[in-house]
Amino acid sequence: MNRILVIVLLIVSVNIYAQNQEVNLGKFTFVYNGFNGYQVRLNLEKPNNKLHLIEIDTISVIDDKGRIFKEVSRYFKDYSTGNFMLRHYENKEKFKYVNINGVIEYFQPSKEKSSHIYLGRYKELKTGENLIPENILTKESSLYFGLVDIDDMKKLLPPSLTFDGEPIDFSKIALVYAIRFPKNKKIIGVFNNEIAPNPFKSKIIITNKENGITYYMCHRFDFNQIYDTNKINNIKIELMIENEESISKIPFEFKKILVEEF
Repeated sequence: MNRILVIVLLIVSVNIYAQNQEVNLGKFTFVYNGFNGYQVRLNLEKPNNKLHLIEIDTISVIDDKGRIFKEVSRYFKDYSTGNFMLRHYENKEKFKYVNINGVIEYFQPSKEKSSHIYLGRYKELKTGENLIPENILTKESSLYFGLVDIDDMKKLLPPSLTFDGEPIDFSKIALVYAIRFPKNKKIIGVFNNEIAPNPFKSKIIITNKENGITYYMCHRFDFNQIYDTNKINNIKIELMIENEESISKIPFEFKKILVEEF
């Protein structure tokens, strides 16, 4: 199948100020790649690190006839340290231009606002305990982040449990961590400056429906691609915890975006 590439170029850019940070909202890019429709790429100029996280809170794509583009895949809230965000849409009707509007969440964790917590090195932390500081739990008691001993993880799971149809081979598990948070206060684990679970490509994820805790079992093979397993004890672990003081809501609106084919 021949693929058609369609790009929407936004000629103007908008400077937005969020928490004394200058943010440049650059161009949108649409790519029609021959399977479901359009990819919307939103670029945002900002520092590219764990203390400057972005995600699309809401977005609407509407053509010149007032038809709303249907989102092809559902996106869960997932902050990125990078400078772009993606959404995928379908629209089978012809259109002259589109209008795009929405809101970006710009999360800037900080120790001063109790949204950036350094827990310590792996060897310094106890397993099987909630590692979130008490001053934060007093405001939101449902929050949980902990490290789990692999032998204890075996006891938590029924022997008959399988993952993707195969028994779980615990000899291949390097590290287990557990998270629970409400919808309005996400917890992000950071391992040696890498946001989790992104560093661990092959992982087993299991949620306990009784207590709402989700367990991430990280494979040794993929863990070794980032860290030497023998140095696990020295991994530095941090948490980023959402709160209103650390998040800016950045509205955006672009009208009559024309499409160029080439």
